[in-house]
Amino acid sequence: MPKVALSIPIFTKKHTSKTSQIKIKQEVLLSKKESQKKQLEIALEKSVLELDNAILNVVAAQKNTVETQLAIDVDLKAYETGILNYDKILNLQLQKIKFQLMEIEGVRNAFVSKSKIDYLIN
Repeated sequence: MPKVALSIPIFTKKHTSKTSQIKIKQEVLLSKKESQKKQLEIALEKSVLELDNAILNVVAAQKNTVETQLAIDVDLKAYETGILNYDKILNLQLQKIKFQLMEIEGVRNAFVSKSKIDYLIN
């Protein structure tokens, strides 16, 4: 009695090419995931540095404001005695206002950086 044999190949070339395509797609997705993770880490580090710089700017502006006010007080005493003209006092007051604006800008930058950090962490 004649027998007929039928063989069904389980692992054909088509199947192996599909598995290699799937592996390549997985590798691409993993590399994209790592890339995005690194970008987020860089953004977080940048925001932390911006926050530190903003805090330093605020402290420096506050210190300069206090020192300028002391100079204004001394110059007002000199103006009262007639030794100094009023233009120098006006220039010092203008400089004090600039330092106060720098302080406000630093506070704004600190809040922006803090909000970025909070967003990136949460």
